[in-house]
Amino acid sequence: MLGVINQPSHDINAMAAAKSNTTTVFISHAGPDSDFATWIADGLRKVGVTARLDQLEIKAGDNVVTWMNDAIGESDYLLVLLSPKSVKRYWVEMEWSNALMKEAHLRRTFVLPALLPELEDSQIPDMLRAKLFLDFRKTPDKAFLQLVSRLKEDKRSEEHTSEL
Repeated sequence: MLGVINQPSHDINAMAAAKSNTTTVFISHAGPDSDFATWIADGLRKVGVTARLDQLEIKAGDNVVTWMNDAIGESDYLLVLLSPKSVKRYWVEMEWSNALMKEAHLRRTFVLPALLPELEDSQIPDMLRAKLFLDFRKTPDKAFLQLVSRLKEDKRSEEHTSEL
């Protein structure tokens, strides 16, 4: 897996997303999947994608619900990491449910489901089953490259459309 960058500042991440024209991805995950989420976030940053990740941005005393709502609202995509732990977590469900509403409003893909190791197909939430998944269960590096490819293709398409 990709190497981990130590202690990114949430202020730098938020400013980078606001000032640049980069793609921003909110990573929804359960606490036990934090290492995997951090690996993905670090990899995305290395290829020029802004990753919004709670454990890197929320400070003591911050309002978690406000942060979550703002971060999802400011993001171009929500990557939901589905694992045996996350499919049972209330807040993860709240994040991807909120994101599906945004997807309906935008009328384009916003929610990108990712299957993590040990997740059985039968554990995939019904509302997400119709989507094509990024499958990190057997080949995480390949799934990561598929994610980056999707994000970069969408960015190029968006830039081409804005030029017309």
